[in-house]
Amino acid sequence: MRLSTLINFSNNNHRILRLLPICLLFSLSAILTSCSPAFVSYFPVQSKAGASLLALNEGKLQLENGCLRSHLGDISYLLIWPPGYSYHVSGNRVNILNEQHVIVASTGEFKVFTGGEITSIAQYIGVPPLGNCAGPYWLVSDISESYIFDPVRWLFDTISVVVFGIGMFGLWMLARDRLKKS
Repeated sequence: MRLSTLINFSNNNHRILRLLPICLLFSLSAILTSCSPAFVSYFPVQSKAGASLLALNEGKLQLENGCLRSHLGDISYLLIWPPGYSYHVSGNRVNILNEQHVIVASTGEFKVFTGGEITSIAQYIGVPPLGNCAGPYWLVSDISESYIFDPVRWLFDTISVVVFGIGMFGLWMLARDRLKKS
């Protein structure tokens, strides 16, 4: 089917065609907001298991300047991961994997990081930190679920799904009407 047959102004298609740019805009905006790739430039992992610190740090895992940090209020800790931990980038999210390669945290989530604040990381990872990943530092010994509700994240996710759905519904309606007429 050629484009000229899809766009026919001789009948009542003009009402549907007015919706086409709006539908495309909604769909495109939903896709673009969810596709910015994440980039991790520094992922410090403890060289060996030591004494487990038992303080609790409940915060939102965020990627900032290529470094994974725990944010809560004004405090932002650079996280020093337990031995065997790694990460995997999936689109705009960074997933943290434990030693069994199970996802235990993702950027944007609130988590409880058991561990403790340390002043220097060189003794735990064997090398000094990168310049863009300054302290304070949090030596992570375990990660568990948090019960802090993030209304901004929930609202953003909900709006993205609704906008994408509206765009797809509009395109489906346009295609359905065109198929009925042909």
